[in-house]
Amino acid sequence: MKYVKIFILLIVLISFLFILQSTKDNLTFNEIAKFTTKSILYLTSKASSIFLTVSIATDLSPPKIYIDHPQNITYTSNINSIPLNFTIVDDGVVEGTTYYNVDNGNNVTVTGNTTFAVNETTMSHILTLFANDTKSNLNSSSVTFSVKLTAKVVEVAGAGGGGGGGGGGKTVLANIEIITPGFLNMLPGDSIISPIIIRNSGQTNLNSIFIDATTNTSYMSLQLDKIFIPVLVVGEEERILLTIRTRDDAENGQYEVLIKATSGSPQVSGTARTVVFISDKDFGRPREIRQNLEFARKLFESNPECLELVELLNQAEEALNLRQYDKASGLIDAAVQSCKDLLAARGKATQPPSGLNVTEIATLILEFVVFILVTYGLYYYYKRRKVKSK
Repeated sequence: MKYVKIFILLIVLISFLFILQSTKDNLTFNEIAKFTTKSILYLTSKASSIFLTVSIATDLSPPKIYIDHPQNITYTSNINSIPLNFTIVDDGVVEGTTYYNVDNGNNVTVTGNTTFAVNETTMSHILTLFANDTKSNLNSSSVTFSVKLTAKVVEVAGAGGGGGGGGGGKTVLANIEIITPGFLNMLPGDSIISPIIIRNSGQTNLNSIFIDATTNTSYMSLQLDKIFIPVLVVGEEERILLTIRTRDDAENGQYEVLIKATSGSPQVSGTARTVVFISDKDFGRPREIRQNLEFARKLFESNPECLELVELLNQAEEALNLRQYDKASGLIDAAVQSCKDLLAARGKATQPPSGLNVTEIATLILEFVVFILVTYGLYYYYKRRKVKSK
């Protein structure tokens, strides 16, 4: 009798700790401010390198590359001195050469962390870092980031911001901001619908805005559902859908999509890039990707402004159900980052996903109570049987 009570008490305690830990894990998971599925792969690879204590004489794998800065976010720093911080991990005896380029420009060899400059006329940029070893095993890693450009100074007639008659002119700032996914993963013979936000972040109305989408490969075709916006008043946004299709014979590789918006009056333009990885191989982890999708949906619920980008999450779920794990992972990353960029453009902070909601808490409590009742019922039943057998 004494041991049975102790056993029941232990079960109750373990159940309570399980519920407490589940709640804690959920809250911790929701507090990740810079969550992407790439961060999980980073930690996994990093852990592997930490626990690798045996030196392998034959070097068959390329170096692992971790870019710490820049990240897939928008920066407001000096465009002539952007930090490049990275870590190269190689299982070989001697490391080889490390070099990088910006926007597919000239390669620059480096021996450690450095700084670089970008073109001041372009908002979105791609940095690609390469590393090889003495066995000629080459690897590369890319990151798309944005630099918030200084708005163009224009002069408009009259005291108003966007048109009007005579009188003295007024000097104002004009700017077009484009929010688009930084990275997408696709298969040959595939298609993705990517939402794009065109935003007037200047101080004057923008008139006669033309939208254009181009790519650097014939393996992809692009189609915009809208190529002209009559007017965008100050602070206004326009949502456009870009359909990206890949050919069946598309070769594996990294390609670019360039989005450009040009205003006729005043004359100002903005650009943004999306990197598209085409691969017929898939190395995704379905369990982690499903958890990431759940996180992203909760993030959108906590930030309703991001629901304009929900197509990305819906397509990620479709890809996940079709076992296209890399594609799903890329869509989730794109949705999360685009959500953060959109909120930043509107001057709002990203709200972390809420913890367990009322329904989830009630379900946990109900399961706990049912478990206790079943445990006590079994104990009472076997106790009576024991008494009757005597």
